[in-house]
Amino acid sequence: MIADLPRFLVRLGIALLMLGLSVWSALGAINQADIAAIPQSSDEDFRARMAAGLPRSASADWYAAIADRSMSLTPPDAELALNAYQRSLQLEDRNGVYWAAYADALIRQNASMDTIAQALAQSYSHLPIGDLATRHWRLRLAESVWAGLPDGLKHRIATEAGLVELDWLRTACPNIHADQTRP
Repeated sequence: MIADLPRFLVRLGIALLMLGLSVWSALGAINQADIAAIPQSSDEDFRARMAAGLPRSASADWYAAIADRSMSLTPPDAELALNAYQRSLQLEDRNGVYWAAYADALIRQNASMDTIAQALAQSYSHLPIGDLATRHWRLRLAESVWAGLPDGLKHRIATEAGLVELDWLRTACPNIHADQTRP
């Protein structure tokens, strides 16, 4: 009987581990379902849900979804977006898309150009070249503050701009295009 005790404890430990993994997996599925539902909520429902503020604990993706939805409200709630992006970046500070979105919220809050440039620089540090949709969005974002950006950051942005069609760049980002085509 005593000789079987270690084997029993190992089996019990494995069973508890499996149970814990099952619960963790189920909670993850709930989180993903909630993330998918956030963009679909009405402005009224979303504002009611966020009236109590952000929860203390959630995933980086959940906070980013809340921030993205905050920016799409009519009118946008850039303050809530800033807070949610800050939380997402505390959890996942190497996400270039989150940094660019944070820069967008900073622009809408009329933050200082230094703060905006720092967020954009972080975006380019962690994601030097985005996929086509991200590239277009981030270049338009940079275009909106182009005159105030430092030269080093402009060079990084120009590298990404060199990968888009010139006609698109000329139309969507005339200031970046003008700097690209200067001798």
